[in-house]
Amino acid sequence: MNGCPAGRPSVYHDSAAFGPRFRLSALTAALLALAPLAAAQEGPREGEIEFTFGADVRERMVIPAGATAQASLVEVSLVITETVSGPMERMGARCVALGHFDTESEAWDGLGNCTWQDAEGDRIFETLEESGTGGAGTGKAVITGGTGKFAGITGGYDYTLEFAASPGEGHFQWVGHKKGTFRIGTD
Repeated sequence: MNGCPAGRPSVYHDSAAFGPRFRLSALTAALLALAPLAAAQEGPREGEIEFTFGADVRERMVIPAGATAQASLVEVSLVITETVSGPMERMGARCVALGHFDTESEAWDGLGNCTWQDAEGDRIFETLEESGTGGAGTGKAVITGGTGKFAGITGGYDYTLEFAASPGEGHFQWVGHKKGTFRIGTD
C-alpha cells in the first residue's frame, strides 16, 4: 500500500512522473523565473548618475606649508543619502586626500582617491579634485574602474560641497551633490 486514499496510486510515488520531461520542464521554469531577476540586478550599462551624499572628514596629519598655508592628509567616509539615478544605490565610500588650506583667505583645495562599495562588496574607484573658499566648494571626480558588476565602469561627475558641522577639533562634516554620467563596458 502506498498510503494514498482509496489505494489510488500517487503521482508523488510514481517514478515515471519524475522522468526527464518533468525535470526539463522544472529546470526551464526555474531559469525563466530567474532571468528577470538577473537582468534587474545587472541594471543599465550607461546613463546619468546623480546622488546626494554626506561626508565625515577627519584630519590625520596637518603641517605648515607657508606663512598662512597648511597641508593636510585627510580620511573621508561618505554615504549616499539619496540616489536620483545611476548604479550607486545605498553605497558608502572611503577616501584619502591631500588638502591645502590658506588660513588668511580661507581658500582650500584637495586631490584624492575614493573607493565606493555596495552591500555585495562590489566596488567603484574614483579620483577627485576639489576647491573652495570657507564652507563651500566644487569638485570633479573621474570614475577609473570597478569590480564585480561594476567591472569596466568609466565616467565622472561634477559635485558641490557645503560645510555641515564640526563635531570636534580636526573633524568636519559636509553634504554634497554629484551629477554626471557612467558607462559599464569592456571596449
